[in-house]
Order: sequence, then structure tokens, then C-alpha cells
Amino acid sequence: MNERQDYASTDLKRRPFRTTVMILSMTTVVAFTVFLFLFANTLLDVTRYVTGSGLRESLTVFYETFIWATLLLVLILGVVVFSSMISLEMVSRRKDIGLMKAIGTLMDTVFDHFMAQAVILLLVSVALGVSIGTLMYFGGILWLSSVVQGLRFDLSFPLIQIGFLVFVYLLAGYFAAQKPIYDAVHELPITTLNPQVGTRVRSAGYLDSFGLSFRIATKVTGRRIRGSRRTLLSLFLSIALASMLWVGGGIVHTTTGNYINQSMGTNVVAVGNPTVLSQYYQAYSLNGEPLDGNTTLVNSSYVIPTALIDEIAGLGYVTAVDQRLVECTRVQEGPGIVWNPTLQQWEHIGDDREGVALLIGIDWDHTISTWYYEGDRINATNQAWIGGQMANTLYEDPLVQTLRVKGASFEIRAVAFDIANGGMVAILPLSAMMSLWGVNGPNLLLVQVKQYTASAVSQIEEIAHQYGLDIYR
Repeated sequence: MNERQDYASTDLKRRPFRTTVMILSMTTVVAFTVFLFLFANTLLDVTRYVTGSGLRESLTVFYETFIWATLLLVLILGVVVFSSMISLEMVSRRKDIGLMKAIGTLMDTVFDHFMAQAVILLLVSVALGVSIGTLMYFGGILWLSSVVQGLRFDLSFPLIQIGFLVFVYLLAGYFAAQKPIYDAVHELPITTLNPQVGTRVRSAGYLDSFGLSFRIATKVTGRRIRGSRRTLLSLFLSIALASMLWVGGGIVHTTTGNYINQSMGTNVVAVGNPTVLSQYYQAYSLNGEPLDGNTTLVNSSYVIPTALIDEIAGLGYVTAVDQRLVECTRVQEGPGIVWNPTLQQWEHIGDDREGVALLIGIDWDHTISTWYYEGDRINATNQAWIGGQMANTLYEDPLVQTLRVKGASFEIRAVAFDIANGGMVAILPLSAMMSLWGVNGPNLLLVQVKQYTASAVSQIEEIAHQYGLDIYR
């Protein structure tokens, strides 16, 4: 440290309380920005892990957009507040600058002295902020790991990104501090020593009619508006950030809930064999493993009797009865033969890949579920929808290919956003599945009620037990 920097640091030590408060304030801004940036990267990893199967192209988009938008606002707000703090601190040194100029100190010496103070404050605050923010990040990781077991995320430290944050803060702080020092150095000593300079009352046109006191107030307010621009910007960004967290968070939460509720239905009591119920709802678990196909779900003993269906459908509080046939089995990618106008020849699309998928046969006229999908609706018994994960892993261009099941070929009409079995799912017409497996009824019944009450659930459960079946509530 040279003599000039040493004198600047000594001058800062001369006012320990003010210097400490300023360093703590700036350090807090940097620390929380670094923490949020690092923790947001972890949340992105968690988001990819949780939604990485099946809804990779749907839920992940909502979460990542929300996280990145919030992070961008936090970064901008942090830079604005940080630069405002160092700027206001240097503005408060105007009298010191005026005194030094009044005793004949050279302009360059005065400028370098206070810029050295600003640089010291910047370096100390950024260094402490990055250190504290990193410690907070590791503490947050430990907390997240203890609260949610089994999460996977990358612990690699983003040195380049943190270096970029440090550069942005130092650059913004440097120029924010330079402006008030430069302006004060180039003013007359009497101007910098007089805090009331520029408050002379002048004609204000229409505002003059409100009286002298109003003219003085508007003059002082107008003089301060220029110095309050960063404050107004900070306030605007704070409101924008709060709105993002409130509105954006609500949209993400509602959209996520809609994906699940619309595909599974609401106010639903499932009726079926315990094995079928267990496998079906395991497939809908966000934390569960995909089904392996080793358990047979379709056989004559699992078929739900027509008498049970009619009895439940006749209950006054039942609004819909959705009959389904579910099975987990091996499926194969069917080829697509398309004409290539550029090469003037037919091309074979697909590699005949195979995988295990959950097949759900539904009656499209009486289903309680709706899906977000890309493509067209099913209008024939030889057509099917497939889930997002199946489309990504088993197909090259699913909407021009087919799905092969037990020797039959189904035209793929759409890619549906369904979390069942991690997106390894296909939705087929109920009649087509019953024909392929040689059964005359469904093995799963989804009963939708007006109100999900204990009495309604108990009555449905009693009816199911009479036929040797169970319910899932």
C-alpha cells in the first residue's frame, strides 16, 4: 500500500462507526446477491432432477423462467443499491473535499484521495460479501439436503459466474463513486462547503399561485429529485421483484397444480384391485421409480364387474365414472415413412427402439381427465397419445411414427404432458386395449364426486369391498 492509499485508509479509520456501517450495508447487499445466485443454480439442478423425466419440455420451462427472471431482478436491484450506497457516501464527503481545496490541495490529489477511499470500501465489501454469501450458500445446501432427502444437485462452484458478479459490482461501484467526487472536485470550495447552494427561489409559473412556502418546497424537492433517481429506481425494482415473486410464483404453482390435477382429476376415488391401485398411483408419484413391467395388471380376476360400475354410477353424489384399463408392458417404436421433396425419395424414420411404458386405455367420451398436448385429438381406435419422456427417448419424430403394442400398430396423434410413470406413458382407446388383452372390462375405476366427504368415500369403499376390491383415496 502506497502513501496515498495508507492515508486514505487512515482517514476511513478516523470515523470507525460510519465506515463500519457503510461496509456492513454494502457487504449485506453483495452477500445476499451471491447467496441467491448460487442457491438459484442449485434450485435449477433440483428442478431438472424433479421434472427431468416426462415433463422436461413443460414444467421445467416454467420453473427455470421464473428462477432466472427473479435472479435477474435481484442482480439489477443489488447493483443499483450497491452503487447508490457508495455514491451517497462520496456525496457526504463534499465538505471534506471543499476543506481540502480551500487549504490549497491540488485537485488531482483530492480526487485520488477520495477515490482511494471508495476503492477500499468497494474491495472490502465485495470480498466480505462473496465470502459470507458463499458460507450462506453452503448452509442452505445443508438445510435443503436435510429437509428433502435424496435430492441430486451439482456442488461445483461457479467461479466464472461469481467472478462476473464481482466485476459488475466493482465496475458499477467505481463509476458511481467517481461521479460525485469528480463533480465536487471541479466546483468552487464555497460551493462544496455550502449545503444549501442552489435553493434560491425562482419563478415557477403556475405553481407561484400556491404561495411562497409551496415555491420553496417545490424548489428543494426538484433539487433533490436528481439525487433520488437511484432511490426511485431501487423502489421500482423492489416492487417489480415483489410482484415477480407473488404473481410469477402463483402462476408457476397454479400451472404445476393444473398439470397434475387435470391429468389425474379432482375429487376422485379410485376403485380396483389393490395391486392395480398401488402400481397406478406409484406411477404418478414425483419421487417414485418408473414401473419395470414385471407386475401383470391385466387378468380376468382384476376386471371390475359391470354391476359394481352401475351401482356406483347410480349414487347421487357421483358426477362421473371413468373406466380405464392400465398395464405396464414393453412397447416398440414404429417407423415413419415420409417423402423427402429435396432428395425426391421416401425416408425411413426411426430405429425400432424398445422400452417399458405404462399403457392407459380410456373411454374418450367419459374421461374425467384433460391434458396439455401437442398434436391432434384421437378420433379412431388405432390412434394413441404418448408421454413426453417416451417421445424424447424412443422416437425421432413421434408425430409421423407409430406405437407398436402386442403386434398392433397405433398412429401417434399427439405428445401429452402427463407425469404418469415419468412420462413413459401411452394413452390408447379403451376398446382397443380390451381387444388386445382379451378382457371384457376395465381394471380401474375413477369415481368423481361432487364433494370429497368422508361419508361419500366410505360408501364407495363399502361397495368396492362387497366385490372384493379396494379404493385409493
